[in-house]
Amino acid sequence: MSFSLLVESLGELYKPIKIRVVELEGDLDYASKLDRFSATIQRLLRDGQERAEWSFDSRSLWPR
Repeated sequence: MSFSLLVESLGELYKPIKIRVVELEGDLDYASKLDRFSATIQRLLRDGQERAEWSFDSRSLWPR
């Protein structure tokens, strides 16, 4: 099978996908993954709610 036929047959099986990335402001280091303080969790939830709408517009498209 030639390369062009392979690419054509794969194109019939697969669809392009969009990758979306929503970044939070501020520095989150490795230790923040282990932080279980209520204030930290509440801040992350609040930040996530503020950025949630980005998931549906061009600000989240990747690569930029």
